[in-house]
Amino acid sequence: MLQSHLVLLWFIGRLPGTHEQMDHISGNRADDRPDNLRLVSNTINSRNREMQSNNTSGVTGVLWYARDGNWQSRIQVDGKMIHLGYFSTREDATIARQYYISTHPELGFTARHGL
Repeated sequence: MLQSHLVLLWFIGRLPGTHEQMDHISGNRADDRPDNLRLVSNTINSRNREMQSNNTSGVTGVLWYARDGNWQSRIQVDGKMIHLGYFSTREDATIARQYYISTHPELGFTARHGL
């Protein structure tokens, strides 16, 4: 942890502020390369989390909607659930979610979000 802070100080020129956290983009806390570190808010840092252990579909934001027999794709942003649609396959629902994330970089989700 100390090494990460030293790398951050050396390459970015400052340490995390009061409302900032240091994020290891790759999720590997031992990877202290400057291009793997960023200063972000808690909200943005949480958008770089792994998939939760209670996930049953194997994909974050994709779930089986039994009533209609379809896969639902959704994403939560700032406490609001954004419905991305219903799909006949889990793969299509996953693609829809990945597309939304890739076309909205301002939301701060990373490629490893939910993996």
